[in-house]
Amino acid sequence: MDKPWVWENAAYWLLYVVALGAVLWHWAHGNPVLAGLCLIGVALSMRFIVLLARRPRASALGRKRHPPIADRS
Repeated sequence: MDKPWVWENAAYWLLYVVALGAVLWHWAHGNPVLAGLCLIGVALSMRFIVLLARRPRASALGRKRHPPIADRS
């Protein structure tokens, strides 16, 4: 798997969407305590999404590229 960060990013976005929907649902049904807990989940997922976007990718870290096998001496 080349890009594990893609799945990590997708998981955080899924958490964001589900938690935001849960906030709205709980608030509409008169349960502010659970709405507040879900809002914490929304805030955490937003934080993780931002941190992941700022983290350098493994390909951008300057890994040493080896020459093709035929060119090695």
